[in-house]
Amino acid sequence: MPASGRTTVLVIGGGPAGLATAIAAAQAGCLVTLAEPGLGTNAAGRCSPLDKCCGEGLLPPAIEALGRLGLSRDLLEAHGRPFRGIHFCSPRQQVAATFAAASPGIGMRRTMLQSLLERRACELGVSILATSARLVPQPGGVQVRQVFIDGMTYTPDWIVGADGSRSAVRHAAGLAGEYVTSQRYALRQHYALPAADFDPSLVRVYWAPGTQAYVTPIAPGQIGVAVLCSAKLRSMASALEPFPALQALLRNATVCSSPRGAVSVHRSLQRVGRGNVALVGDASGSVDAITGDGLSLAFAQALALPGAFAQGSLASYQRAHAKLLRPARVMSRALLAMGHTPLQPTWRCCRSVPSLASSRRCSGNTHAPQPAHPWRSTYARLYPPRSDPRRNTKRPRLRRVPCFRRQLGPPAHVPHLWTHGLLRQLA
Repeated sequence: MPASGRTTVLVIGGGPAGLATAIAAAQAGCLVTLAEPGLGTNAAGRCSPLDKCCGEGLLPPAIEALGRLGLSRDLLEAHGRPFRGIHFCSPRQQVAATFAAASPGIGMRRTMLQSLLERRACELGVSILATSARLVPQPGGVQVRQVFIDGMTYTPDWIVGADGSRSAVRHAAGLAGEYVTSQRYALRQHYALPAADFDPSLVRVYWAPGTQAYVTPIAPGQIGVAVLCSAKLRSMASALEPFPALQALLRNATVCSSPRGAVSVHRSLQRVGRGNVALVGDASGSVDAITGDGLSLAFAQALALPGAFAQGSLASYQRAHAKLLRPARVMSRALLAMGHTPLQPTWRCCRSVPSLASSRRCSGNTHAPQPAHPWRSTYARLYPPRSDPRRNTKRPRLRRVPCFRRQLGPPAHVPHLWTHGLLRQLA
């Protein structure tokens, strides 16, 4: 008979979402075990972090959440590269705007972030196992009382699935009812670049029809380049073809990592908890990577879970999860729709936001007449009124986008720069 292991919370998945959940639960006084089959062991006997495709930019909400998990801003800045804003670039126009002076973002290698989270988890007594876990649901499938890990039987009070977008825990717990509205492909690679060729104080977002490229400073003299596209990306060279300005920037750069690919999915789930099983991170649903909100959402969800554990029910976590994810979902749909329309409304939105007036830098046709609500004029073409005979024609797939202002409420509820700039124009 297998030996038995004792734990209060079992986290399955050792990425940033899983480690953040383990830290939050340990801070609440739980006995936590984390299992991740993809982890290796380095010469020091510690788990080697997983390297996956990621934009590697921490926005202010993510940094605030990490502070609550015990990773201070000073610690993060010592292992990454602060950036003060975002610079949007298209072939014809550019605009740059900054975050609040006291809350810059931080670019950091995903592997470095995971190492810091793992170190914090070990400080709190989290047991990390580099092995897989097999769930044994009870009859009826509502509760999962037994989990087999490396020849041992665990009977945790709570099980957390943080094993990514193709979550095995989600399927084993009967939470697989999902709704996918978009799927895109991503490719990421790191480059060493002379400091004179690149302004490390801003993240650059290069925009072309149907595709975007993100350039994030991650360390002195190093940048991460991530490309998102609706079509499959065969190589980084082909992925960069729509961005001649970025190709020119990387002409003198040295490649310092192998390319990593991923699939970016906008996925919604009916439930993120059942019985004693909860989902966090991409396992619990995701938005398109264009928002840059993936890590922020995962950390906020991790912080919301211990309260539900204390109440003995996941109902409060279900409500908190929906509240956290709703603005990001709306923003994801809006930005995806914008990817297939001219970017002029975007620049006008950024120029019209009073809070960004002192920090913006715009170029292009700045003297053109500007309608009061450029987004409304754009969507009026996509979504004609009921009396319009064109209404009988086939609608675009993202038909719920025009409703996002009514769903969100006041723009101040949404934390980061892109959302703030775009929604203030709609208020």
